[in-house]
Amino acid sequence: MVAFVALFVRLSGSHLWGTLRYIIHQFRATPRSKDGLSHQVQVTLNNTSSDANMLWDLIKLTWTWRRASRSALARCLPLMMAATFHMVAFAIAGIFSSKVTTVGDEALVHSQYCGWMDEVPGLWQTEVNYTQSQIDIMNSLAVTARWSYQKSSAYSHGCYREQPGALASICSTYSQPRINSVTDSLAACPFASTACEANAFMLDSGHMDSALQLGINAQKSDRISLRRVTSCAPILVEKYSTGWQLIPDWVNTSGITLLPNDTYMVYEMGPLTLANLVYPNSTFVRSNYSQLESYTPYYLL
Repeated sequence: MVAFVALFVRLSGSHLWGTLRYIIHQFRATPRSKDGLSHQVQVTLNNTSSDANMLWDLIKLTWTWRRASRSALARCLPLMMAATFHMVAFAIAGIFSSKVTTVGDEALVHSQYCGWMDEVPGLWQTEVNYTQSQIDIMNSLAVTARWSYQKSSAYSHGCYREQPGALASICSTYSQPRINSVTDSLAACPFASTACEANAFMLDSGHMDSALQLGINAQKSDRISLRRVTSCAPILVEKYSTGWQLIPDWVNTSGITLLPNDTYMVYEMGPLTLANLVYPNSTFVRSNYSQLESYTPYYLL
């Protein structure tokens, strides 16, 4: 397609130049007597096929008639400029003709093979005997998720840096590689004023258009604008802890095996999304066994 477009542009240019030569030739034609330079220019207009050849012939005519006619250059200059302009214009058009077939990173797609993968109802329940179809779907979902995580990791490492790395070529995946947010490192505490240990850090994405920033193709009436404001602040967690305490007595009689001298510290900063049966009002619970020298505590990477 690129080769065809380039050839078509060149062919169109040659035919246009032939039409322009004919118009100029007929406009200059007259029954009145003229000098030799005028007749030679008319012959050049009639017989020269390309703009480059005509430009070269006019230059030679100008040089040949420089002494016989002082106005030779002025008389040939408009035709020389016309030939030069036509030649340069279509040369540029031929170079950029490949842009016609260049596919960008934005497209409108409607296909039965596009969209989210289907999930079978009850697929992730605690069933033992899965059908082969359910197993295939689970394998497909796992492979797709793993591929998506790898691509996301490579994208974030290659694009979200102050200095672009070796993977910067993939940063055109999204319609907006980076959404510039407004940050405030001296924001007010989003909780009670006595809860924060220092100033909060606030990040404001501003109003984002679902089509322009997120790349979701939709009609203007279906597009949405959203804004995300996030605040993060260090909390004095010890103010909200109960201290080390024994596990409630009712747990001891419920069949749960406890370690000797097992105590817990409960942090009450709001309930969990999933209810904690032992400490319903706790945010999280820490065991004293993670404090023993014989046990290696875990670290979040």
